Amino acid sequence: MPRPIVLLHGYSDQGASFSTWKAILMQNGYAETDIKVCSYRSLVNEINISDIAEGLEAVLAQAGIGPNDHFDAVVHSTGMLVLRSWLARFAKNVRRLKHLIGLAPATFGSPLAAKGRSFIGALVKGNKEPGPDFLEPGDLFLDALECGSRFTWDLAHKDLLGGKVFYGPGPNTPYPFIFVGTEPFDGFARFASDPGTDGCVRWSQVGLNAVKFTLDLAGPPGGAEEARRTHSDPPRIELPVTLLGKMNHGTILSKPTPELQKLFLSALAVNDEVAYAKWVIDAAAVSDPVKAKVKPYQHFVTRVVDERGDGVKDYFLDLFTRDSKGKEKSLTKQADLDIHPYSADPSYRSIHVDLSRLKDAMKGDIRLRLIANTGTNYAKYVGFQAEIETGGPSWSAEIELPTSTSKTGLAFFYPFSTTLVEIVLNRQVADVIKLGTGF
Repeated sequence: MPRPIVLLHGYSDQGASFSTWKAILMQNGYAETDIKVCSYRSLVNEINISDIAEGLEAVLAQAGIGPNDHFDAVVHSTGMLVLRSWLARFAKNVRRLKHLIGLAPATFGSPLAAKGRSFIGALVKGNKEPGPDFLEPGDLFLDALECGSRFTWDLAHKDLLGGKVFYGPGPNTPYPFIFVGTEPFDGFARFASDPGTDGCVRWSQVGLNAVKFTLDLAGPPGGAEEARRTHSDPPRIELPVTLLGKMNHGTILSKPTPELQKLFLSALAVNDEVAYAKWVIDAAAVSDPVKAKVKPYQHFVTRVVDERGDGVKDYFLDLFTRDSKGKEKSLTKQADLDIHPYSADPSYRSIHVDLSRLKDAMKGDIRLRLIANTGTNYAKYVGFQAEIETGGPSWSAEIELPTSTSKTGLAFFYPFSTTLVEIVLNRQVADVIKLGTGF
């Protein structure tokens, strides 16, 4: 008998959007009573993703899925953030969830989220039910969905970068299967689609194979401090993303191709590491030809902080190379970086990169120039690596990025993935406190 299967929709949607997949499941041996379609409110400004995740625990009990029962889950778009938040909140459930299928999941948000707070966004996507929440766009959901948000940064540190493994190829965690289309929306909506997306989510932001690099410039060089200047979290777990041609964010729900249906159903039959490895090979046969035709984007989320952990909100990043004669060549314009500061806290930045534009540069050394500014002469951010004084409240440094695995054990540039980068500086103050009656 199939396990119960829970279906979670995305932002501004309803459970009815899974009608096609529900029919497919029923045609393949699932009883209607085993298909648990959930609907939740995302268009209420005071409700956040964590609220929905907490409510999911109670809904599972109502659906007859007990605390010791196994089940599977299918998520679309923001449904992934709901489920990840539920697992992070109730970590014991990692062993209950057996299969996690993500259909165009917003694992690290969507570039459309920052556009949704406008009045037009409220009219088009807002709550249409009369009442106190009428025409609300769901501000807290959109905040979490914004690229580079604090919510997705913090969540990744709980379920992707922490000491506990939440997703993997073994039987003690959910087997993850991630699918995303490579076509933008049709018609007028096509003009709202960013490059490297399925019309809503970026190919590079859907996977669960994220890693983090820490560039620690706080403290003097040498000794233990020197050893931790550039380090990465444990090696990337290979959890593949399956790219699909001729599909976008909507059709992956409403018009799944026969190839997708076959991979979807075979994913639900995986029950050990050998079967998972075979499924990955089968998925690659579908995905690799599609990857060969699209641009290899990578998504970075950067955060600059001081030694206290407080965010540095005013900073500038520039990629460049330097030849044997010391001549610099900027890569920032060449790479056509799409940089988006998180609106609630610009110490977080989302950077979307087309790695094909850096193909030649990645054969050598790529450097990162950082300029940090406090906005006052009484305080300054400083570090110990390649310091270049700029005068006033600004400080600049050059950081050599680990472009090869020989330096850190991980490749810094890795297509179709999200990489978190945290840079730590020292904050120094002067002449802000004195003995006496005043200044």
